[in-house]
Amino acid sequence: MNEPSAPASVKDLCDAAMTSYGRDDATTARLARAILRQEPDHGLALALLAMALVRGGRERAAALDYARRALQAAPNLLSHCAMGIACRDLGLLAEASGHLRNAVKLAPDKEVLRQLGMTLVQAGAWQEGWSYYERRPTTAYPNGYQKPDPPGVPEWHGEDLTEKTLAVLGENAHGDQIQFLRFVARLLELPVRHLLICVRPALVRLMEHSLKNYPGGERATLVRGATAQGVHFRVSTESLPHRFNADEATLPGRIPYLFAPPSGAERPADRAVRVGLVWRGERRVVTDAVRSISLDKLGALVHAHRAVHWASLQHDDYDAAEREMLAQFGLATPLRKEFDFLDTASIINDLDLVISVDTAMAHLAGAMGKPVWLLNRASSEWRWGWKRTGSPWYPTMRIFNQETLFEWRPVLEEVDAALVQFCQQPTL
Repeated sequence: MNEPSAPASVKDLCDAAMTSYGRDDATTARLARAILRQEPDHGLALALLAMALVRGGRERAAALDYARRALQAAPNLLSHCAMGIACRDLGLLAEASGHLRNAVKLAPDKEVLRQLGMTLVQAGAWQEGWSYYERRPTTAYPNGYQKPDPPGVPEWHGEDLTEKTLAVLGENAHGDQIQFLRFVARLLELPVRHLLICVRPALVRLMEHSLKNYPGGERATLVRGATAQGVHFRVSTESLPHRFNADEATLPGRIPYLFAPPSGAERPADRAVRVGLVWRGERRVVTDAVRSISLDKLGALVHAHRAVHWASLQHDDYDAAEREMLAQFGLATPLRKEFDFLDTASIINDLDLVISVDTAMAHLAGAMGKPVWLLNRASSEWRWGWKRTGSPWYPTMRIFNQETLFEWRPVLEEVDAALVQFCQQPTL
């Protein structure tokens, strides 16, 4: 008969939890709880459990409690960071900023600097926030994209660009790049000789077309990969708000700043309102479940507005259940799996409204000056502030905020009422 195996040591569990942290929240939480069964006041385990629960979204109050216990047990970098992020997730932005400042004092960790920067911007302290965010780490993303970094080229910090070539390097996800591409027009107001713009491949054709509408757009070229040859300076798209001291008063206000030709599709003879729907982001993103809605929850909205011509603006593969519901709801599916944002923008051009969870589609519609309704998760993201109903980034955006994570029904009821009014507008 085999002897029962001895429980793993606290050290082994800690090592395993640190290895899984940031990759597998469920595993991190399980391992942290195993440590706490042996040592209920273990500071590292409490902090890791708090962070895992914050990312999972379903136990926000418990996450805050674990973070507080972690801070009492071990007031260190990780526990202050856990407390800061748990507070921010509940909208306690002043308290969150204080804890993240304490974490930075203990160690100027780049990820903590990024978190503090985002928290300050969310709280309205934009310029101070950008100064911290500027010191963020370089992050790789799930689909393998990483910001290009031409070797040996100095960072641009506002130096004179007369007769100079500046490489503008897209950073982070599609939505992030769309949000900050608004500053390209501002760069072209400077005496720069040439801009080399390097963005995610799916954005290249859209930006090339959009530059035709920019004064001085002929001085900008889209490149498929960053090069150091002939380049005098480089700057990341996400550093541009810091370079231009952007806040709500100074944010470049030109809308639209992304353009696309109409798709050529004929408008229905009944002049029905045309609405595009986006209910989820990339499944590979760890926090996608927090921001996304299952398609079946949108069924009541679609059925309540049968006169609307609905279209799906999802890009990736539909699962079997989604395909069945799309057919049941009568949603058009004009986008291919292998997408390009110029083609997508052409489809959006023909719509009257886009209704989207927090994805690149919301950014794209806003950057095009299209009416867009953002279905925003209760924890929000730094860029949308806290419980705001509009956005300084996109004047045509209306934000519908959750009160409780994963509870979309009140949001959809509010959208339902707003859509009745929208469809009655005489300008449509």
